[in-house]
Amino acid sequence: MNKINVQRYATQYGRSYNNAAVAGVQKDLGDIQAILRLPPGDVKVLKGEDATHEDILAAMERIGGIVKPGDMFIFYYSGHGDTIPDINHDERNSKYDQVLVAYDQFVVDDEIDVIMRKYFTKTINCFMMDCCHSGTTYKFNSLFLDFKPVKDKENKNFQSFAKSVNKQQQELANCTFGKPIPESYSLIYFGATADEDLAIGNEAGGLLTRSLLYIFNVALSTGQWEQYNYRKLACEVRDLMAGDRQALQYHEIGTGTDQLALRKPFNN
Repeated sequence: MNKINVQRYATQYGRSYNNAAVAGVQKDLGDIQAILRLPPGDVKVLKGEDATHEDILAAMERIGGIVKPGDMFIFYYSGHGDTIPDINHDERNSKYDQVLVAYDQFVVDDEIDVIMRKYFTKTINCFMMDCCHSGTTYKFNSLFLDFKPVKDKENKNFQSFAKSVNKQQQELANCTFGKPIPESYSLIYFGATADEDLAIGNEAGGLLTRSLLYIFNVALSTGQWEQYNYRKLACEVRDLMAGDRQALQYHEIGTGTDQLALRKPFNN
């Protein structure tokens, strides 16, 4: 997202965003493509005016309609992220939804979750969100569907999932990993920072993407990349980002993700 409709966000949401913070988004795009090394036909790029709310969700649905079991689906985002008051009362702890700032309006984490549950339950999935407020730009609980109000008055399920997320962050601090967060789809998740925090972005690009690229280039030049898995990568990214006082958010979500985490990154 190197460009957004500033006037619309000011009018519709009363929000303003610093364009300097996304000055390196175009560089981020090139950097992540260098890491993934995917054939052009396997990549769908949306940016600026072509990355509207509708465009982003429609692209996910189109890809969801053609993927086969065992295929890998990678969702990468660089741009502004934000939080908004919880739409459907499922965010019992923070009271906020996490959103991506598309060209014209917010893409809400609830909307992403609905598509993941519908299309990506049999694929290998990886999200990389290089933006502010990106700790959980997905849904880690099953208490809702399609924006229906939550009816779990005792809040037991939510508390269980929230504890799982917090436990995984504690495990990352020591590079020890336990059980994945229960879900109907599998997901390896890299978030640039916690839901309540801001992420670093400037002309050099986002800190998460820069860290991924640095580690990849060093590992590739020394012949070590073949020995990497998601967990090793996450631990090194965590250490590199910590130098700038930014906390990587790494989550393993869904059945079988603990085995997926031991695979070479971004390869199915």
